[in-house]
Amino acid sequence: MKSAYAALFGMLMMLLSGCASVSVTKVNQVKGITPQAKPKAVYIADFDTSKGVFRVDREGEELLAFKNELATFLTQVMVKRMSERVAPASEFKQGDKLPKSGWLVKGSFTRVNQGSRALRAGIGFGLGGTKVETQVEFYDLALSHTRPFIRFGTTGGSNAEPGAVTSTTVYGVGAGLLVGAMKGLSEDTSRTARMITAMGSQYLYDRKWIKKDQLLPVKIEGEMGEVIAFDRMDEITDEIFSSDEESTKKPVKKAAPTPVQEKPSYMSK
Repeated sequence: MKSAYAALFGMLMMLLSGCASVSVTKVNQVKGITPQAKPKAVYIADFDTSKGVFRVDREGEELLAFKNELATFLTQVMVKRMSERVAPASEFKQGDKLPKSGWLVKGSFTRVNQGSRALRAGIGFGLGGTKVETQVEFYDLALSHTRPFIRFGTTGGSNAEPGAVTSTTVYGVGAGLLVGAMKGLSEDTSRTARMITAMGSQYLYDRKWIKKDQLLPVKIEGEMGEVIAFDRMDEITDEIFSSDEESTKKPVKKAAPTPVQEKPSYMSK
């Protein structure tokens, strides 16, 4: 019976892990705008938050402050990551004069969902999960500051990690409540910055402007393996438990002793 519960638990993890990370979607390389060399600098503009759908527990001035903080945090993380993987990066503030060369990264938040902190802390595995989606544009300022050379989106959400209920130890229950409550949009935003950086890194690698050990792999939406549909839960659960019960009814034959060593019973057929 224990094996049946283990199998069901593993299936549940796979089923609920669809929002375990951030991936890239809808990549569009713009015709007629093609960078000719690796950039010597990257400029990161704060992402626009004015048109996005924000489902968070704030409104009015608090919501405005939250949006500004989220955009600033994304910029800060991207500056660090771009500097490590693409080229020296810095923040490009509104009103600054555009440089004549280098890459400019700008975009917008299209969806931000805070989810349920209680469900993330209590259950985990994606329940009550957060969601962050963006639209991103890369510009080569030596070619154009109005037409990007690539556009894409990012989408993803909170990790499929155990909460208090699904933790298997007493310590896990306390840790689940603490960790689940603290994880959320900040981690999603950090992973979003990673994928945006990965697109820049991949672009350089595809043109042999960086070596493979400098590449930050891109995760494209859909490359996550098969996820079991919710409408098959009962069917799969019955299969797991019925197969487990049948296996317990079969007698285990002991292997005949040999001159060297008796074969352990768990290796018998």
